[in-house]
Amino acid sequence: MASPFYKILPTPVLTEDQLMSLRQITDKEKPEIKNFGRSTYWDENFLYHQGKFYHQTKSPYKPVIDSVSQIFLKCLSENGVDIDRTTISLGAYLDRNVVNVSNAATSDLFWHRDSINVDEQSKDADYSLVLLLSPVTWKGADIILQMGGSYDKEEGVWINSDSPKIPIKHAHNQAIVFHNRDSAHYVTPVELLNAETVHRDIFILTCFFK
Repeated sequence: MASPFYKILPTPVLTEDQLMSLRQITDKEKPEIKNFGRSTYWDENFLYHQGKFYHQTKSPYKPVIDSVSQIFLKCLSENGVDIDRTTISLGAYLDRNVVNVSNAATSDLFWHRDSINVDEQSKDADYSLVLLLSPVTWKGADIILQMGGSYDKEEGVWINSDSPKIPIKHAHNQAIVFHNRDSAHYVTPVELLNAETVHRDIFILTCFFK
C-alpha cells in the first residue's frame, strides 16, 4: 500500500522577525468566520512564473509570504517537481482555531483535501504547506495523512482508503509539505493541558500547476 508524499522541514522555518510579521496579521486584519470553527485572517491568491511572484494587491505581508513561498517551492524542486515548467497559482491564508473547555472535544478538522481558487474556480490544490505559528501549549492537534480517499456527496461523509495513516506531530515554527492532490488529511482534536483558552494559528500555502 502506498504512503503519501510529505516532508517535514527543519525548524525553525522562519526567523523571529518573519514569524512576528505573520502573527501580526491576527492583530491587524478582520477575521472571516468559517463554518468549521476556524477564523480566517488573511486569504490571498497570487502567481509564480519564471522565478517571480505576482500579487494582485500591495500588502505589508508580501515579503514574508514570498519568503515562505520560496521555501515551499524550493522543497518541491528538491524533491523532483519542475516548478518552472508552467505558471503556478498560489493561495495563502492564515487560520486561527480558538479552543477552550467547551469546544475542545470537537476541535478536530474533518478529512479533506485543500482547495485553491484558480481562475475563479475552486480546485484541489496540487501541494500544500502548513506552518504552525503558535507556541504549542496543548497536546493533540496532530496532522494525519493518508493516500487516496474520497468524499461521498450524497452521504456527506469521507470514505477513507486502505492506505496507511501517517500521524505527524506539528511543532512551533515547523512546516509540513505534502502532495495534496494524491492524499487527504485530518487534524485531531486539541487536548487542553489546563482550563485556559488556546489560539492555534496556522499559515497555509497551496499551489496549483496551470
